[in-house]
Amino acid sequence: MTNHEKTKQLKKAVMTYATSDTRKSIMQIINTILPMLLLWVAAYWIIPYTVLGAIGLSILAVGFVVRTFIIFHDCTHGSFFKNKRVNNIVGFKVGQNKKRVATKMLPVGRTLEKKSASLQVFLYT
Repeated sequence: MTNHEKTKQLKKAVMTYATSDTRKSIMQIINTILPMLLLWVAAYWIIPYTVLGAIGLSILAVGFVVRTFIIFHDCTHGSFFKNKRVNNIVGFKVGQNKKRVATKMLPVGRTLEKKSASLQVFLYT
């Protein structure tokens, strides 16, 4: 089999995955964003009781942050939705959310940062 024939066969095999399905795209957004937010809210609320539990929930939530990057990535390539405008809007919003989560919404990270700063003051004074 020649390289051209292999390429043609590969294109044929992946063609079913090369089109977007709006219903599946919406479900991917719902089953990514909602659990991510719920995990972070839960992590925030259990910090006073168990920091390790909050860290565990945050680690689980990070998996959903990776999924938001995948959605963002597919939107920027115009392959998540059939409509270019919807890809742009969703990609922009998910990208903003990803950045916000990474920099501002990590309650465990902020708590650990404060505890670490307190520990450093205690150790070095």
